[in-house]
Amino acid sequence: MFRRLPRHAERMVREGSDFRERHLRGVDFLGSFGVLETAAGVLMVQNRRRIGGVEVPVWDLPGGQVEPGELLGETLARELREEIGVEIEGTPRFLFFQEGERVTDGQRDHAWRSFFWAVPAWQGDPAPRSEI
Repeated sequence: MFRRLPRHAERMVREGSDFRERHLRGVDFLGSFGVLETAAGVLMVQNRRRIGGVEVPVWDLPGGQVEPGELLGETLARELREEIGVEIEGTPRFLFFQEGERVTDGQRDHAWRSFFWAVPAWQGDPAPRSEI
C-alpha cells in the first residue's frame, strides 16, 4: 500500500535540514519503523529536528535509517533497542511504505523510502534511550 504524506508534512520535510547520520548523507534514505501498540495507544518518540531553520520537537514512530549491509528487519530490531530499549519477539508484520523526496531550491537532494511494521510483542519496558 502506498500512502502519501499530507501537503503540510511534505512542506515541513522539504524545508528541514538533513537529519541523517553524517556518513549516510548524500545517498537516498531507506528507513524501517515500528508500530508498537500498548494499552495507552501507539508508542511514539519525541525528537528534535530543524524545520524551516528552527529547531522544533517532532513526534515519530521508533525506528531509523538502514545502515550499509543491513536488512530492514535488522534495522528495526537495532533501532528499537537503541531508541526505546526493547527486544522484538516474533516476526513483525509489514504494514505499508511511504516514499518521497527532499527538495531544496527546486532541486532534489535525495529520495526517501520508509517501511512500517506492526510489532505485536517485545521484551522490556519501552523508555527513551540515548538515541532519542
